[in-house]
Amino acid sequence: MHANRFHNRVPRSEIANNRLRASQIRALGFLSLPRKKVDSQWRSIYTVEIALEPAARALWPPTGFRYQTHRKKKVDRMNLDTEVMRPAPGGNGDHPPRKTIQHRSPCSLDFPRTLRFLLFTVATLAVVPWYGARYGYTALDWMLFAFFYVASSLGITVGYHRLITHRSFQCPDPVKKLLLIAGGWAIQNSALRWTADHARHHARIDTDEDPYDGRRGFWYSHWGWFFRKDPHYTERYAPWLHGDRVVHWQQRWFGAIQTSSFALPPLIGYCFGGVERAVACFLLAGAARVFLVLNITFCINSVCHIWGSQPYSQTNTSRNNFLVALFTFGEGYHNYHHSYPNDYRNGSRWMDFDPSKWLIFTLSKLGLAHHLIRLRAR
Repeated sequence: MHANRFHNRVPRSEIANNRLRASQIRALGFLSLPRKKVDSQWRSIYTVEIALEPAARALWPPTGFRYQTHRKKKVDRMNLDTEVMRPAPGGNGDHPPRKTIQHRSPCSLDFPRTLRFLLFTVATLAVVPWYGARYGYTALDWMLFAFFYVASSLGITVGYHRLITHRSFQCPDPVKKLLLIAGGWAIQNSALRWTADHARHHARIDTDEDPYDGRRGFWYSHWGWFFRKDPHYTERYAPWLHGDRVVHWQQRWFGAIQTSSFALPPLIGYCFGGVERAVACFLLAGAARVFLVLNITFCINSVCHIWGSQPYSQTNTSRNNFLVALFTFGEGYHNYHHSYPNDYRNGSRWMDFDPSKWLIFTLSKLGLAHHLIRLRAR
């Protein structure tokens, strides 16, 4: 990434006059200024962007401080509400603690989403066991459940998380499309929205802008955040996706991908056993599977920020939890992941249970993945 691709570059002398040392900026990466943004008719906002070295493949958004010019008052001053965004502290503890704005936006409940999810949860927990006790589930039903559970889980861990968000490896577009289709089957938003939220989680961990803020307790980080409107959501935390054709392809077809997550199991069941098998496959491989994948994934946000060990860093609430890793295909080594987020492995040791890294490694041996990032823990 080069600074000259942006417009209206700000002089370094102007930055120095506003109490921001240029040496601190150079330590983080390149300095550039995007085009001027006009906010209403009385002020203009310039944003200095700090992009980390491309080789580091940092996930943090290339955004910095905001320098405001208030035309009515004819004075220039630094906006104290924001500051240079530092990466999430690593295992070596070199980064100083970030300042946190002592302000919490009012919680605005998303009633349509909450109602839909509560109805889905109640129906799943009531109907799936009742149907199994009344009519039973066959081997076909359980095979489809296992297939879609594994596919949608790996679509999240390998596709959404390690490929799209952290760019820990690269792969051809057909492979990327398959991974994003499988990730869409998990019904956890599109890759664009998922990546923006997760990147913000890393950049603003344990602050009010953290979407899964672990300081607010288990239920908030597991369910509560999902039911509220997020006042801090912005796609600027994932600027590298703006030119990604595959991600935008998935965004356009995300509704169809979500529909296929529930439609394919009963369609396959109907082909093999008629209406009875179609209903069974819809309940088990469709509804129950989606409910289970959602809860297992949410355990990473809740359990892995409350219970577990912190062998790599104690500067945030992330923790390693082996039990979560068992059900999330290796995502439970969360303390390592927050310390070394760009590593394609979450379980860095050879004995760590991490099927996601095994899949990525296998794809690389087959020529279907390349540029795997492997870091050495300190």
